[in-house]
Amino acid sequence: MTQKELTLLNLGDSLDNISNIDPRGYGVCHILYPASREYTGGPLCMNAAGKLCDTLKQDDLVYIMTGFVLPPFGSAETDGVISSVLLARSLVIAFGAKPVIVCQEENVPAVKAMAAVVGLHLYESIDELKKYPISMAVVPFTKDVNEAAKQAKTLLDKKPAAVIT
Repeated sequence: MTQKELTLLNLGDSLDNISNIDPRGYGVCHILYPASREYTGGPLCMNAAGKLCDTLKQDDLVYIMTGFVLPPFGSAETDGVISSVLLARSLVIAFGAKPVIVCQEENVPAVKAMAAVVGLHLYESIDELKKYPISMAVVPFTKDVNEAAKQAKTLLDKKPAAVIT
């Protein structure tokens, strides 16, 4: 193993360890992680990063699906939304990608606020997003079971290069 390979392995292990912190003690990540690690043959974070590096090009659409609503408040959780917008910014800077946050309607205000904080122009349509640099879009996804398949097809018809959840 070369020094570079060892560094990437150790970095990947550290990122995976952080990602698997389980402060509530649910234990799900500790059940699923070993099988996922075996499947990918290495750290999950480095596997995902490598696939994005091998796949993404300038102006590629990337869908980032995130967020849930905190009951009983009816407002967005923040760790997933914040992380997703930071990921969107990273994809814009590193690849010139066109990220689209797909989330529940209640999460849209949090996405809008975060986009401004990280310096991305925000659009509410994918077609508009494609016209401008240093930007992202937010698309609210329906909760209506009868509309979900139709909306998903409309999104997929735009041929994203990657979908991240």
